[in-house]
Amino acid sequence: MSNQSVSAVRTTRQTFQRPVLQVGTMLDEGRYTVVRILKTNGGMSNVYLVRNTVTGNLFFMKQVVDFESASALLKQKGIGFTPVEEEAIRREQRSLVNEVNVLKHIANHTNLTQVPVVDFHAVDKSLGSRFMISTWFSNTHTLDSVISERRKAEVNLFEESVIEENVQIILSLCSIIGQLHQGKYPVVYRDVKPSNVLVDKSLSGSAARVDSSARMYLVDFGISEVMTQPSQRARELTGTVGFYAPEQMRLEGSQLPVLDVRSDIYSLGCTLYNLLTGYRPNDKFPFKDENGEQVLKPIQHEGEPVDLYKFSVKYPEGLRRVILKCTQPKVSKRYSSVAELMADVQDYRLQDQQVRSQFKRKQMIVRSLFGVSLLLAASSATAALAASYQANAEYTSAVQQAQRSSSPQDYVRAIGMRPSEMKPYFGLVSALRADGVFSSEDEKLLLDAVSPHLGELKSRPDFGDLAYQIGSLYWFYYDSGSGAGAEDSLVRGQALSVSWFDDALQAFSSSDSNSSHVAEARLYSAVGRFHRDIASSIRESSDSGKYKAVWDSLQSSQSLGGNDVVNVQRNLTFAYLIDSYGEALVSDGVSLEEIEAKVKDVQMFVDNFRQSPTASKSVKASVEELRKVSASLPSTVQTMKQVRR
Repeated sequence: MSNQSVSAVRTTRQTFQRPVLQVGTMLDEGRYTVVRILKTNGGMSNVYLVRNTVTGNLFFMKQVVDFESASALLKQKGIGFTPVEEEAIRREQRSLVNEVNVLKHIANHTNLTQVPVVDFHAVDKSLGSRFMISTWFSNTHTLDSVISERRKAEVNLFEESVIEENVQIILSLCSIIGQLHQGKYPVVYRDVKPSNVLVDKSLSGSAARVDSSARMYLVDFGISEVMTQPSQRARELTGTVGFYAPEQMRLEGSQLPVLDVRSDIYSLGCTLYNLLTGYRPNDKFPFKDENGEQVLKPIQHEGEPVDLYKFSVKYPEGLRRVILKCTQPKVSKRYSSVAELMADVQDYRLQDQQVRSQFKRKQMIVRSLFGVSLLLAASSATAALAASYQANAEYTSAVQQAQRSSSPQDYVRAIGMRPSEMKPYFGLVSALRADGVFSSEDEKLLLDAVSPHLGELKSRPDFGDLAYQIGSLYWFYYDSGSGAGAEDSLVRGQALSVSWFDDALQAFSSSDSNSSHVAEARLYSAVGRFHRDIASSIRESSDSGKYKAVWDSLQSSQSLGGNDVVNVQRNLTFAYLIDSYGEALVSDGVSLEEIEAKVKDVQMFVDNFRQSPTASKSVKASVEELRKVSASLPSTVQTMKQVRR
């Protein structure tokens, strides 16, 4: 990293600050360049917008002080950190390292696209800093800013359209949190609040409103934790005032609290309250005390659930009940899962006592004034409304069942009920990927579910992400079965991925998307196209130039980073390419020195690879295959050298 553009570091013990990188600073040997400073004061980190100089993609970067290297820099000047500074710096450092680990776990174990993906993480000792580079969600703003804009615009929060907007927001947020809670090793987010939720603002006509089809993203996983064992205890007492669950800040005797996904449910209730009212449960309001003097105090008292009606009785009773159940101080009295919470939010109108009583009064008026004929018409409308609610409830129940079971068949059932809804398709892809193998049976199940509705799905704004996920299923997980070898499965899967990656690229292009998947889709499609077309190109003697092109694409794909599966498959693809087409690569202009260097890179990757204890059987099998193939590559290169002597 070049430090020519770094501002001076204050070195007094009381005012030590993180060095600030200026626009144009290069990182990771020129792979990234700083294009904008987003924040440098306050908070736990400096944040920047950076560009990958190879792909042109934009990324988000966090910078914190690295205690060890920063201490060494200060020691050269004969000074050091105060104990208070040391604790603050170590806390920042732990938070960033934890965020990297949690995000890598999510990338390796879920199909969730609404959280950042870590692209780079390293320490720069010359700056005394630690950096994390991850996904940049462009054209978004926080839910917190939406709430602020509503206050400025004096939006009527009791208007039905605003309440429905808030319901859709909380359902979308629940969907993300619910996916984090799934699987063998759930992630407890621990910091649900509007300022950590980004919303796509491209579809909204106003900064104070959120379009019903807008995508949402969850960021800042610094205090999140992965539950790898029962009764696992938290690493520390932490949370955001006004949103954290009581148990997050309470010792159990002398021990830290046990992690529980229901802590996130409490915070979801507080977030819904914040959306509906514009205030946090702990915000203070003017009240008159017993002496008639005005004092500021919160509506909500510690140790009580959050009651929406203490703010106003104009809200639907159903939402009041949802928030009350979410925010019960006793964990066992809350919703047991996000799926259960979503069901009540979805059906809050059916729970609303006021709506039901008003409806009954209207029915009585109809009977007395208009007689039997109009009563029949009202009954027909009522039946239609009930049928609509019933259909919604059945669909919601089907999605929740699929989320609980992670069964592909359950997701297919939900798709059959509402083929135009995207959520079950993403869930189906995630379920098919869960065991690390995309078999021919899985492929048939997926295509039977997707193909009949493909035309309609292509018109949806998030189709590009879906097509990319399906292409990734083929590229990284495909197993053609029927006794096919590992190389045959890899080659066939990558060839079959082409149409999906091309669909993704077309969707990203037509929607002016700045998706982080654009460069990946382009490169993976190029490699897949090579495998699809090379046999016919050889027969037609038109293969010249194709070997160098696929080599360059694979080389470029290395700059994209990735999880264990991505890195293993990428190295395996290199190994097969050298093993099968070594001579053609050289004839096409790839030097023997480049090939030999790549063989060493592959072998070094194998030697240094450390499998996650939760790695799937397919990943372990791919690593063993890579180990076997890479062991034979030096002799392949040696033979190529001898031929040229």
